[in-house]
Amino acid sequence: MLSGGKPLCVKEMVSEIDDKKRRITHNIFEGEVMNAYKKFAVILHVKPKKSGKGNAVKWSVEYEKMNENSPTPLSYLDVLDKITRDLNAHLCQ
Repeated sequence: MLSGGKPLCVKEMVSEIDDKKRRITHNIFEGEVMNAYKKFAVILHVKPKKSGKGNAVKWSVEYEKMNENSPTPLSYLDVLDKITRDLNAHLCQ
């Protein structure tokens, strides 16, 4: 994946799967991301659309900055958007 035009490599672990809430939590524990954050978790939440056709995907990022100079991780949201679009294209084939 790319973040800000640079390759992004992380190691992550699925820490929670909640079938009832249709939610999966991934904890990042290694990679460049961890240079700026003490904690970094990505949560995928899938909800059925009200129309009954298809689903809506919501990504959340929970993080704790290493210090006050650590940036807000907005560029990683672009990566999550790309993952969603690529997954959607694959599933709709």
